[in-house]
Formats: sequence, C-alpha cells, structure tokens
Amino acid sequence: MIAKAENTPLERVRELQRKLYLAAKGDPKRKFGVLYDKVCQYETLSIAYHQVRSNKGAPGIDHQTFDIIEGEYGLDRFLGELQGKLVQKRYRPLPVRRVYIPKADGTQRPLGIPTIADRVVQAAVKIVIEPLFEASFKDFSYGFRPRKSAQQALREVYKWLNFKCRWVVDADLKSYFDTIPHDKLLQSVRTRVIDRSVVKLIAMWLKAGVMEEMQVRTDVTGTPQGGVISPLLANLYLHWLDSVWESKGFGKRLHDAHIVRYADDFVILCRNNPEKYLGEAKKVLDRLGVTDRQYGAKP
Repeated sequence: MIAKAENTPLERVRELQRKLYLAAKGDPKRKFGVLYDKVCQYETLSIAYHQVRSNKGAPGIDHQTFDIIEGEYGLDRFLGELQGKLVQKRYRPLPVRRVYIPKADGTQRPLGIPTIADRVVQAAVKIVIEPLFEASFKDFSYGFRPRKSAQQALREVYKWLNFKCRWVVDADLKSYFDTIPHDKLLQSVRTRVIDRSVVKLIAMWLKAGVMEEMQVRTDVTGTPQGGVISPLLANLYLHWLDSVWESKGFGKRLHDAHIVRYADDFVILCRNNPEKYLGEAKKVLDRLGVTDRQYGAKP
C-alpha cells in the first residue's frame, strides 16, 4: 500500500508537527538538537505568516502593515528576505511597541506589539517547538493550548466540585508575564530544545526590549504579552508547578486535591486541608521566582 503524500505546505507542516510530537511523547527525556533548519524552511515561514495574518493586529515600531507587505512590498519578497536573514544568522528582532488595554476593573493591561516580521519568526518557532512541549504538558493545564479551552477548564472545576471537593483555593499571579526570570525560563526551554540557534532566537526576543515614549527599556524578567510565542513560554514555565503536583500524587485518592490551571490562573480543589495544598503550591512558585501573587480559599 502506498502512503498518501502530503501535497500542500500546510499538510507537510502538520505532518512535521505530528512526527515531533510522537518523538517527544515516546521519549519524555529526549532533548531535540536539530530544529533551526525546520524554522527556516520557506513553507514554515509561509504558514507562520498566514497564522499571524489571520490574527490581524496593529503594526510594530517599524509601522509595516499587512497591506504594505502584500501590496507594494510583495509577500514572496518579504518571506524570502526573512528566510535569508534567518539562514545567514543576520536576523535581529526589534523592540516591541508598548500599548495599554483597559481592563474591566479600571486598570490597564500592558501589551507589547512586535513587528510583523518578528511575529512571523515567533510563529515559525512556535510551529516547530510547541509539539515537543505539548507532549509533556498535563491534562489539567488548559490555557493557550491546541484543542483546549476555558470552557473545558470550567467543566473540570465543576467535576471536582461534584466529587465533594468542597474547598476551592483561587490563585492570582499578578503581572506574571512581566516577572518571569529570563534565565530560569531558558532553562525550561532547554528541557526539550537544545538547538542553540533556536534558544538564541528566544533569548533575543526576551531581551529585545520595549519602546515606550520613544525610549527603549530592557529587562531581565518578563515575556511581553502580545508576542506570538509568549503564551507558550508562560505555560512552559508554570509546567514546573504541574509536574511537581502530579509527582506528589495529590490528585490520587490518598490526598484528593486537584489543580486546574488556565495559563497564569489556577485553582486548587480539595476535600480537606486547603492550607496544606496551598503551601505546596507556594513552595514551587517561590522556587520559580513568582512572588507577586494573591490567594483566596473558601468552602
């Protein structure tokens, strides 16, 4: 029987993702060292561009828009030049543009808007490395993941409430995206990705800085909200909490304490001893350097 060929760029990229996922799933300790060439492939960049295009979004500090790229500049030229910079290791990200989005409570949420070129490269890296981390992510993590949703997280919460978990501990990690230590985050990346060129790309995005009022500020913490790859990196960093929780067996009958996480928000549902399980979560967050947080426990 002749296997069906993957005929379109999208089919080939999805097949690549499937193979990477299966390889990572089959060997939980494997670290992948040959990934950069896959990021640089024209069809990976093309798929990444169309993903970024579908999300629309404002231009970065270079003021380049999708209309300019597809019109007077030319999409093939744009992708070809971007590919050339990556292959020749000449690619350098620009600082993100700072904007503020009003929140329901009257405060403002800071966003960092990368240029379209930087968004495309971030999306290309995400295409390649996300399957590696998805193979390890836990079922009780729901935020910003393929085929996962907030509705599923809520159903999981209600399930444990129906199983007599009468205590609910709510954790609010304030300014989480802005406080992740870069060095520890890159250590998390290296648990699966040891291709130095890919790790260097991620490090450059973390250090690219933020432009606000015509001045660029660089930090040693944070992954700006607004970056294509930021949700994956934020999820990856809190995966340590998920792993410790599972390794201690808190979800088993002896403890009957369960965690449900949606990105930087999580709840602990338990029958008894909420202080004990909150204390266990605090220990992990302390080691991660996530210090700006609030908790509430109620039956």
